Amino acid sequence: MRTEKLLNLKTLLFVFTLSVIANNVSAQNNVGIFFQAVARDNFSNPAKSRKIYVQSTVIQTSATGTKVLIEEHQTNTDATGMFSISVGNGTRIGGAASGLLAIDWSNGPFFLNLKIAITPVAGSAGWDYTKEFVDMGTTSFGAVPYALYAANAAGVNQKLNIADTAKMLSPYAKSVSVQNLSGVVDTKLAIKDTLAMLAPYARVSAVLDSGYINAQLKSKVSLADSGLKYVTPAMLAAKTFDSTAIYNQLSLKASAADMAILTNSVTTNAANITVETNRATAAELALSNRVGSNTASITANTAAIATEVTRATAAELVLTNGVTTNAANISAETNRATASQLVLTNGGTTNAANIYA
Repeated sequence: MRTEKLLNLKTLLFVFTLSVIANNVSAQNNVGIFFQAVARDNFSNPAKSRKIYVQSTVIQTSATGTKVLIEEHQTNTDATGMFSISVGNGTRIGGAASGLLAIDWSNGPFFLNLKIAITPVAGSAGWDYTKEFVDMGTTSFGAVPYALYAANAAGVNQKLNIADTAKMLSPYAKSVSVQNLSGVVDTKLAIKDTLAMLAPYARVSAVLDSGYINAQLKSKVSLADSGLKYVTPAMLAAKTFDSTAIYNQLSLKASAADMAILTNSVTTNAANITVETNRATAAELALSNRVGSNTASITANTAAIATEVTRATAAELVLTNGVTTNAANISAETNRATASQLVLTNGGTTNAANIYA
């Protein structure tokens, strides 16, 4: 459906373009070139009561040459589909010229390009005429409007100008030096001109008011006032004062020699402090090394003691085992002796019995 509407629009625009080309170009007395055309659809029905956007471009030299004036026009068709625009009275959007009168119509030929956008029958909120322009082609003006050509500077340039007139009349002119002298003299002011020019600024002769001057002088300082209100150099030189207190105060302050001694003492003490610091550092280092050596010796002795403890523990174990074994042997011998004693006792008893018997 959209494709069909677009086809109808293009067909309508094509009929419109043919109608514009078929109309004659005429110039008004102001700054516009009047066009009138009828817009029809592809069934030759007039596109009535429609808003139309036209972009007109005046091109110089060729159909693809320099665009000297680009304008946009907004208009409406009437009940018969007719509309009118005036090139030169639209909204300028580009081109080298500011208007039709700024175009050098003698430097042709000139061409006119038209781009058209017609609002659709069913309006759309997103419709943008700047995106709907259709290029209707470019055609030659054919004849330049006489009023525009006559008002152009190119036509004036074909007449005599000031330079041509001066060149033409130069044989009849006075000596150039006399002309220059005359010109220089004419630029100077005469005495009467100066007097007349300065007359409004002239002042009436002034009369000095001695009373006023004396009153002003009395308000100033005089030589007599200097001796009463101010200290003069002579008065300052005659003034003496006791400087003993100042010298006493100064004697309590350190002199340059005292400062030198103090500085030397500070330097000497700083050197001594540095020596003692170095000595203490060396002693600290020696003590640290000795502690490290003793620590190593203690570590070695600890290992030797541990070895001896292990050896003593082993010897104690062997001795304990030997004592245990000997105790067992002694117990066995004791049992054996006890048994022998018992046997001997029994034998003695038996023998005694035998003897008494």
